[in-house]
Amino acid sequence: MRLLGNKTKILPNIERLLAARGQRPGTLIDLFAGSSSVGRRFKAKGWRVFSNDHLPAAHVMAIATVECDGPPALQRLLAARSMRPVAAQVRRRVDDVGDPDAAPLACVLEWLADSAPDEPGLVTRQYSPEGRAGRRYFRPEHARRIDAALAAIRRFRAEGRLDRREHAVLVASVIDAADRVANIAGTYGAYLKHWHGNTDAAWQLRPPAFTAPGADARSAAARRRASGSRAFRRDANRLARRLRGEVLYLDPPYNHRQYAANYHVPSVLAETSELLDPERLAAYEARLYGKTGLRPYDGERSAYCAARGGKWKSRCYDAFADLLEGARGRVGAVVVSYNEEGILGRDELAHLLARFARDGGEFDADRDFTEVGYRRFRSDADHAGRRYQVVDGRARDEVAEWLIWSKGKRARRIRGGARAAV
Repeated sequence: MRLLGNKTKILPNIERLLAARGQRPGTLIDLFAGSSSVGRRFKAKGWRVFSNDHLPAAHVMAIATVECDGPPALQRLLAARSMRPVAAQVRRRVDDVGDPDAAPLACVLEWLADSAPDEPGLVTRQYSPEGRAGRRYFRPEHARRIDAALAAIRRFRAEGRLDRREHAVLVASVIDAADRVANIAGTYGAYLKHWHGNTDAAWQLRPPAFTAPGADARSAAARRRASGSRAFRRDANRLARRLRGEVLYLDPPYNHRQYAANYHVPSVLAETSELLDPERLAAYEARLYGKTGLRPYDGERSAYCAARGGKWKSRCYDAFADLLEGARGRVGAVVVSYNEEGILGRDELAHLLARFARDGGEFDADRDFTEVGYRRFRSDADHAGRRYQVVDGRARDEVAEWLIWSKGKRARRIRGGARAAV
């Protein structure tokens, strides 16, 4: 799923930062997981990862790609009478290709993409031109296939043929496939007036990017540790008070844009996949509103996107201070990724991380700040007479990400790994 702000490009920088500080693999807590690129990378390196995100679609992706260690067997699903032809296809594929682990999911995804009974539903009515609102997020033929796949997944879940992880894997595949044909420029905050070239692509479901635990690690102990990775959907500040680990990685929103509004369509797909009662599904659809078919999200507005209000400098500053205070004594170190164009300035972040390190930790405002330059995302370019701000000393299309390290008072290695109270 396309997600602005993902940290794929700076993963090597994060790894080098941890290595330079002598941090050995243990438990990494990723409280704002987003695309889960950080969690997947560190799980492969032999870390146990606790991945958290409040965005429904991001949470589904985290279950599929961080919590799951590989493709599910889907035994109960394939035992259904209606799925006997698919089960036979699995057996043939295993005989021909010899991959018993991947074959069940691959065959089920092919069936969902091509053969699930066509069932125009909420996506067709709300996010394609066939609906009364005329929204153009998906071509009608793609919208109908999304609806068909989700209807089949809901039916299988209602019949007890999918557990939590199996359900997430199938839904993650649908969300990813929908994202690849979505008629958007970067986020779902608006759809394009004309069909973009990617909407001509064939509809296809692919397996999620599974991460084998410790795939890049040498020791069996690292592989065992990484296999205990878990995904949560909790308030980040509250969860920080309940988890323990060696490293707390923070990549919070940095500007006023609310992710709940900019990624509402993938969230609708994730949430409606869980609505097994037709009446609840109809009630959910009735609440969608506005030009883009938003879902109500007032309760999901992030304080990290608020530059005003709060007891101290801003609601964002207060939220950051509360999170770090809650994590003190529970994690050995904090790594923060933050954009230089964000609500909080360098001095404010330095003050917050110095407070985290008080009473026995370590933090140096110069030594522990690293700048990583990269090119600005294309959709930030000038349009409709509006210009983005060019940071002093930067090229017109250049911006930097800050990586900040702070060592807390609990710097010793946590015996037995992390513990979660949920």
